[in-house]
Amino acid sequence: MSARVESLGWMAGHWRRDTAGSVQEEVWLEPRGGCMLGMDRNVHTDGKVTWEHMRIQDEDGTLVFHTSQEGRPAIAFALTIQGESEAVFERSSESFPARIRYWREGRTLHCRIDGGGREMGWSWELGGARRPTIARPPGPRRRPARRRSN
Repeated sequence: MSARVESLGWMAGHWRRDTAGSVQEEVWLEPRGGCMLGMDRNVHTDGKVTWEHMRIQDEDGTLVFHTSQEGRPAIAFALTIQGESEAVFERSSESFPARIRYWREGRTLHCRIDGGGREMGWSWELGGARRPTIARPPGPRRRPARRRSN
């Protein structure tokens, strides 16, 4: 299927979901230079962290979604269905996952993966970034020196 990566700009943003056991963030950069870059980080309350790097780019006239979980070799999925706010990527495999579907409804981004008789899904809310806390160095705080007036 022929499409331009710019047509997936609706995926761009910082997406977040909080559950009882973890905080999951998915970040997609705006399409630029013929590709989109994304990452997913899931921080569990027990301290375990899982992560994934993602890339969507044009390869010989087809948009291809590459995903690499925790440094493993990337798996490629070709775009097969595209709507105004939907994209489906598939690979010719019966193993899991064989298909990745993203779609957006307002300020919510959804993802479903399936194949090999399994299915999983997630939903994130836009604007998930929280303001970082500014770390202060340990020790006493210094105040600026005051000028003495004569």
